[in-house]
Amino acid sequence: RHHIVPHVYRTLLPKKFKSHMSHDIVILCGYCHMPCQQKCQEQMKVIEDICKPRDYKPRYSSDQTLNKVRSSALALLNWKHKIPENTLMIHEKRVKEHLKNVKGISNISAPGDDDSICPKLLQEIIDTDYRIENPDFIPLPVLLVHSIYNDEEKLGEFVRGWRRHFIESVRPRFLPEGWSIDHDVVSNCS
Repeated sequence: RHHIVPHVYRTLLPKKFKSHMSHDIVILCGYCHMPCQQKCQEQMKVIEDICKPRDYKPRYSSDQTLNKVRSSALALLNWKHKIPENTLMIHEKRVKEHLKNVKGISNISAPGDDDSICPKLLQEIIDTDYRIENPDFIPLPVLLVHSIYNDEEKLGEFVRGWRRHFIESVRPRFLPEGWSIDHDVVSNCS
């Protein structure tokens, strides 16, 4: 089964646009289904890029400084013996500054080792999440559907656009009798 209007959008549409709309669910063979899904993903990206607000922020952003410290700690823990001396010093300096300035830790040596950073501290840094979650994040499909939610004409064109995309990208040879891009978009049931 293939949802002509992708499921992520279909679930957000008003009830009368999704109730009993089997017209927009078709059977595809396995050979056709995967390329069709790929085309749908590409089309979703195009549509969402067009409709994305300028100030749109993704679900996560990265703390690049913490990511670099994490990367250095990972290198020191796993590949210290393979790293050239000058690169090793850069990694150690970055990790030591982080431990001192951010964590307030000055005693960083492993027991019996005056020079190297304790593996436990390195692992703590590696386990630190460098991603910052956006508390105001709204997924693009939600923004898109809500921008046309109260306009039946735009909703209808949105559905017909997906039908058109299906025909153009899949070029199906066998469709149910009466299937049409211009078939009713709104269900007669309430």
